[in-house]
Amino acid sequence: FIPIQLTLTSMVTIGIPSFILALEPNNERVKGNFLRQVISKALPSGLCVAINIFILSMLNRNCIILDKDFSSLCVISTGMCGLILLFKLCKTRKGENTRLPFSIFRLTLGICLTCIFVFGLTSLNWLFSIVPLEPLILPIIFILVLSIVNFTVLSFVLRKLLKVEK
Repeated sequence: FIPIQLTLTSMVTIGIPSFILALEPNNERVKGNFLRQVISKALPSGLCVAINIFILSMLNRNCIILDKDFSSLCVISTGMCGLILLFKLCKTRKGENTRLPFSIFRLTLGICLTCIFVFGLTSLNWLFSIVPLEPLILPIIFILVLSIVNFTVLSFVLRKLLKVEK
């Protein structure tokens, strides 16, 4: 990673969502073991990023992924894992009266941040030192599937290990 690439991923996965979601009213009290709940939600995403970067590193080392594409694919992988976590955290709370899995506000936030991320990767690729994505469609699809599988499995395993309610 180079610092400007971290700006893109941090902006769409940490900065903007934490600021906006912190402004949303919430009258529910924290129940259960707060630290276990935080770890069970944050750790799968962090491990997912680490596993994806490790796999990309091995593919790069074996000349399956070119050096010029490696950094960009790492940025894409990190952003995807962060956006998957964002959508998981934006699910409807238990006390909310809605049949939808997301409130309109949170769904709009997730879609807008995904669009900002894609815009940064495509139209502003020169600013964030991202290579053109057209030749990387298959690796990007591989990373997306890998991220979803890793995140799902890690979330399930950690929830069972930490004995956290869903």
